[in-house]
Amino acid sequence: MKTSIRFPFKLVVWFSLCAACVNPADAIIFTNDTFIAANDFSYDGADIVLSNCTVTVDSAHTFASLGIFSGGTLTHSNGFEGMNLTVTGNVNVALGGSINVTARGYFDSAGPGTGGGAGGSSGGGGGG
Repeated sequence: MKTSIRFPFKLVVWFSLCAACVNPADAIIFTNDTFIAANDFSYDGADIVLSNCTVTVDSAHTFASLGIFSGGTLTHSNGFEGMNLTVTGNVNVALGGSINVTARGYFDSAGPGTGGGAGGSSGGGGGG
């Protein structure tokens, strides 16, 4: 006689979150594409979980932990603000999850290291 055990969805999610060192009772679980703006601090201090969605985070934010499961992607908007995350606990990226900032950096001729105007570095005048 063959028997099978079926786990309720909540139980499977709980086991998955435990594997990622995230407390499921406190975790904010994203399953839809979400934008967290620079001035949106409603998720700061929380355990964050991404699954089958893209979460775009701009500027500085602090999370208690971060779990990115299969199909989950963490990124930031194009341009100047970027993403500056502080995670006080564990960061776990599962197979099929990603942190992807490809082609999301500073625009041409912008950002640190682009240099300023031309000039002498010795402080002297130019030659004549």
